[in-house]
Amino acid sequence: MDDREVTTRVIGILTRHLGWVGREDVEAVKAEAGALPLAAELYQGMFPALNVPTDATPADIARAVYEGAAPAFGTVVAKFCEVFFRLAEVHDAGHSSMTTADLLQELAVQAQES
Repeated sequence: MDDREVTTRVIGILTRHLGWVGREDVEAVKAEAGALPLAAELYQGMFPALNVPTDATPADIARAVYEGAAPAFGTVVAKFCEVFFRLAEVHDAGHSSMTTADLLQELAVQAQES
């Protein structure tokens, strides 16, 4: 998955979860979220599949996880930070006419165009 796709995926996750912020009906939010928790949602498609031999030692498994997931994990964290800082900039600048949802939509369009 390239940077543009990761950015778009992160924005989609944030947009989806934005609708649940501050809601008091926890059961309804859980039902809307479905059975797929955020961690699983992130993992699907954003991290490479790991193939570990059945006879691998714990050290082999740890190395495979680190080597396979570390670069992708760094990219995902960087994209969440990037989107957060863009949201913070708009907030700090006092742009009260732009909602979080509006900015996330704008960022998604920019990501698709890059």
